Amino acid sequence: MKAGAFDDSENSREPKENGLQTAAGQELEAFSTGNFTALKYGNDGPALQPFSRSIFLLKTNAAGCNHVENIEQYLTEVEIGQKLTLLREPRNPVDKRAILIMNREQKLGYIPRRQNEILSRLMDAGKYLYATADDKITDRQDSEFFHSALTVSVYMQD
Repeated sequence: MKAGAFDDSENSREPKENGLQTAAGQELEAFSTGNFTALKYGNDGPALQPFSRSIFLLKTNAAGCNHVENIEQYLTEVEIGQKLTLLREPRNPVDKRAILIMNREQKLGYIPRRQNEILSRLMDAGKYLYATADDKITDRQDSEFFHSALTVSVYMQD
């Protein structure tokens, strides 16, 4: 079997091994059993580790964009599809479940309060959530809906 290839046929339940290497030359072993695929880092590395994946959670309009000073400038720096950081703000005086949307060090808005309860609990439990920019409005004069000038999709890394 070719390195990096897996036999994922329904009748195959036996582990299939493939010799792979990292860029640093560390030997990797890839295994596939049915629907589960994992990597093992040589004899010195950790045991089987599942491949991580991004799980789509929701799509929403960011709240509070109109309260961010110079938001038009900051939104011009955001590319559609770009990964954005989500940060919990448990001491936010308006919403104890607040989740801030950021691009690098710049605040862009918040996940709306009506949609942040489950997301905040996931983050508080140690899950890694992030957003991607789906759409944006960069000029206040172009829209009466500038308060939600940024549309994002939220994902959980699993």
